[in-house]
Amino acid sequence: MRYDYSIPGLHDRERIAVIILRSLESAFRNAANQIANDIPEQIQVPEVSAQVPGERTEPKKKPQVLNAQEAAKMLRISKPSLYELARSGKIQYFKVGRVFRVSEQAIMDYIRMAETEPK
Repeated sequence: MRYDYSIPGLHDRERIAVIILRSLESAFRNAANQIANDIPEQIQVPEVSAQVPGERTEPKKKPQVLNAQEAAKMLRISKPSLYELARSGKIQYFKVGRVFRVSEQAIMDYIRMAETEPK
């Protein structure tokens, strides 16, 4: 492919820079094509998906940590009943200092376990 390097208004240095850039572009394109041809067909090349402008993505949800009152309210039980479930090992809990905490995941696990438990 031949280029017309006689661009009006360009000085010699600019004309040389254009020649170099165009030949580098051509060399990079040829190298990329060669690499693409050398990849075995068995290898799956993952597709890169860019976010479409204007498309909304959901932010990652942080793990929720609840105090005893919030956890009891979520399960619709009293705080003493929640403490009893925790002591019996049916709900995993932890303490921050002396403060009782339950993760939302622990509550969801308990609900799943209670649903599958024979009555």
